[in-house]
Amino acid sequence: MRGFILSILLFIALPAHAQQTAVNNAVPTDTTKFTSVCRVDSSIAWAVGSNGLLMKSIDGGITWNNIIVNGINQSDYDFQDVCFVGERRGWVVGYRNKGEEKNFGILLKTMDGSNWFVELIRSYPFVSIKMEQKGVNLYGYIDCGKGLFLRYFPNQWVPMPKRPNSDTELLRKGDTHETN
Repeated sequence: MRGFILSILLFIALPAHAQQTAVNNAVPTDTTKFTSVCRVDSSIAWAVGSNGLLMKSIDGGITWNNIIVNGINQSDYDFQDVCFVGERRGWVVGYRNKGEEKNFGILLKTMDGSNWFVELIRSYPFVSIKMEQKGVNLYGYIDCGKGLFLRYFPNQWVPMPKRPNSDTELLRKGDTHETN
């Protein structure tokens, strides 16, 4: 419960960043751990956490709606980070928490702020994601831990040959375009 309260406090304290989605009101159990909150504007925020927790608030964090991703058993995943570019385009990264594919990374994506789908699964965990739009160009990367990064490069994710020197290098390296 402390994690839930901390998340709400973080939401209030964070500057507008970008996020969106909804389903039914839910209060996480005490075993649920929040790992990231992304604030889109003064009303909309997203939160992710362990056991497939994906939640959205449209009232500044007063109430939260549990979001369901079709096609996966969400409780099999620990979501680590959430990122939005505008109110509709968002990504969630994490990893499988059990079974033969334990620690396999998962990337979820929404283009409309409500319908989520699996965009990518790899044999290593995904720890964090950063996406940024400059004009029509979309830049981004996923941190997979232990010096491994994936960079968004024209409509696909490609491994980085070495650890970048900065976020700026990661986000600006190469021609990365997406107009959708």
